Amino acid sequence: MHIRILLLTLLWLACALPMEAQQKKKPAETPAPAAPRPKPQAAAPSRPAVNPEANMLVLKIDANMNCTIFVDGEEKGKAKVGEYKKLPLPSGEFELRFVSDDGLDAYAKYLQVRRDELNTQKFFEVDLQSIRYDRQQRESKEKADNDFYSALKESRELQSAGNYQAAQAAAQRALDIKPGDYSAS
Repeated sequence: MHIRILLLTLLWLACALPMEAQQKKKPAETPAPAAPRPKPQAAAPSRPAVNPEANMLVLKIDANMNCTIFVDGEEKGKAKVGEYKKLPLPSGEFELRFVSDDGLDAYAKYLQVRRDELNTQKFFEVDLQSIRYDRQQRESKEKADNDFYSALKESRELQSAGNYQAAQAAAQRALDIKPGDYSAS
């Protein structure tokens, strides 16, 4: 093995020495600058695909109305009727808020994600239709109550002014409305 290395070294010296001598004899020529060679690009190190749901609780949100999802006040996407929206959450406490597309109805919930819930999925239903129905009923009742009290007030004012027929008509309107009548519009 050592003999082989020695022979290769001697062979290299035998080839290299005559080349150095020839280079010394030639007058110095300025070689034309060579075009820079592009550096070979190193291949990007292959990394395993990162799973955004690793070490997270994945909420699978089922909303019965299209809505925008907010987590701690930051928009996180939209939930659509008939589609599950995945929302990965790390451990901690969060305020979830779901706002209908028209902005009239909202549902808020505080959620505590425990460490033992990480790497799991949880189904989460958002019932904005019930919230909308309750709001519409409340608004209808308020309108009916306001109409009733306005008709009563008008009846009293007309009666005080001596216009008994108009006062009776206003009183009849008030009786037709009834406080809390949800069907009046």
